[in-house]
This record gives sequence, C-alpha cells and structure tokens, in this order.
Amino acid sequence: MSVRTAAHCAAVFHRTGKGGFSLVELVAVMAIAAILAVVALPRFTDRGAFDVRGYSDRLAAATRHARAQAIASRRKVCVFFAASGSFAPGIYAAAAPGAATACTVSVLDPASGAPYRFVAPAGTSFSATAAEVDFDALGRPVLPGVAVSVSVTGGGDTRQFVIEPETGHVHP
Repeated sequence: MSVRTAAHCAAVFHRTGKGGFSLVELVAVMAIAAILAVVALPRFTDRGAFDVRGYSDRLAAATRHARAQAIASRRKVCVFFAASGSFAPGIYAAAAPGAATACTVSVLDPASGAPYRFVAPAGTSFSATAAEVDFDALGRPVLPGVAVSVSVTGGGDTRQFVIEPETGHVHP
C-alpha cells in the first residue's frame, strides 16, 4: 500500500484538468439565481395573498365548527358575520335547547380556549350575503332557502366559501 504525497495528488489534479467550474458555467448559474430572485422574492415579501387564504380557511373552519357544535350540543348555534347589537362577529350558542332560544353564549375556540371572534388581519376584510347563519340542533342552517356566500378580500386576492342551504355543508 503506497502513501500518496501532496506532489503526487497535485500532478494527478493537473493532468485530469478538472480544477473547477468554467466561467460560462458560473455566469449561467448566476443568471438563473437572478431570475429566481426576481420572480420569487416579491411573493415572499407580500403577505396579502397568504393572509387572505389563511383567514378564509379560518372562517370556513369556524363555520364548520359551529355546525358541529350545534349537532353535538343539540341546540341552536349562531354565526354572526356582522356585528349584531352587542355581539361582535363570531360564534354564539343558545343557552338552552329550543328553536326560539336566542344565541347569547360565546362558543369557545378549542385551540385557544378564548371565545370565537372574527377579526380580520390588517389589509384583509370579509363580507357575507347574510349577516347571520343559525344552525339548528341537526346542523341544518335556518336560511331562507339560498346558499350563503362569504368572501375574504385583501392584497389583490379574493377567496370565497359557500354554506349550503339544505345541509349546512361548507365548501370553497
């Protein structure tokens, strides 16, 4: 077994001619990196589209949770998309079973333990075709027979989800 010396390695290195990258290869890699920077960096610095998507998904999930809460507790649960009297936009449940019972008790967010409230991120807003959607004890919305559409807008992007009138199913 022979020990290779530094001189031997240097001689082999120069003979093969594989000492590094050529100037053309370096310029090509730099050009590709520059193009990616121009295209990708604005998407990472503009949070508007990400905020719209995230907030739309949170509103849809909260509406699904309200429907599930109505079924589980066998009482009416209301989703207020607009302020109503002393109630902020959010999810409220009836204090007792019964269709005529008003929704006055805040429903808690299972993740935080705080009451569900709909507060839009900066630069984002939402609107709904109905100010309030009430789910009965079977999870059906008490609606006038039309689907409710909720739109979230901001950062040049708009996302929408729909609450079906017969089943209460929430979908994009």
